[in-house]
Amino acid sequence: MLKKLIITGSGIKSLSHLTKESEAAIEQAEFVLYLVNEPIMGQWIEKKAKKSESLDALYFSEELRPNAYKRIIGHIKNSFDLYNHVCVIVYGHPLILSNAIMGLIKEIDRNTIELSVLPAISAFDCLLSDLEIDPFTGCFSIEANEFINKKKSIDITNHLIIWQIGMIEDGYTFTKNNNCCAIELLKQELIVSYPSNHECILYEASIYPHVSPKKIKTTIESLDKTLISRITTLYIPPVLQEKIRGKY
Repeated sequence: MLKKLIITGSGIKSLSHLTKESEAAIEQAEFVLYLVNEPIMGQWIEKKAKKSESLDALYFSEELRPNAYKRIIGHIKNSFDLYNHVCVIVYGHPLILSNAIMGLIKEIDRNTIELSVLPAISAFDCLLSDLEIDPFTGCFSIEANEFINKKKSIDITNHLIIWQIGMIEDGYTFTKNNNCCAIELLKQELIVSYPSNHECILYEASIYPHVSPKKIKTTIESLDKTLISRITTLYIPPVLQEKIRGKY
């Protein structure tokens, strides 16, 4: 008989984004391992689960993120020595900007463990709602270091979403970063395609109900003049066809 692993997400806003499917997975599992973004969600999991454990200590146990991810993956895999039905719950959507979970999925032995991944509300979902965006008119979404290092080509008539701009050149450590030089790299990459005075929005989703998200309007040329956190996302609206024909 196969052992069972369910991976799910808590959503962005504490408790209010948790789906009924995820609630059931937490309550039914023999053991729940969790890595969430605020204490209320953690307390709820501890109350509802038969047995639970926070992964916070492992997450912050190493200076380099990849090393912490390896320890988390190993710990989750080792939990099957004691339990047949394990649930792992992480902040947001389990597969969006979640290196530890993607690494875990690659290492799971499908011959002995049945894996299910449940969807959850992500920061992407929140951004679309908070900024009133329809992605199906054309949308390009990418992590900041990927955008800079791999020189991704972009269509400026599409919505552009760049994640974790506060972690440029610092994606592998837990050090707080407001690196103006790194943001300058991003600016220079964007100015290749966009007018420097093109309006954009620095966005952070709200993690609590009834608390407004952060939406700071600025321009590409002024990106380094605004305080940017590790969870800040950059949204750049499309350049209108009329402006393209007029060369801005």
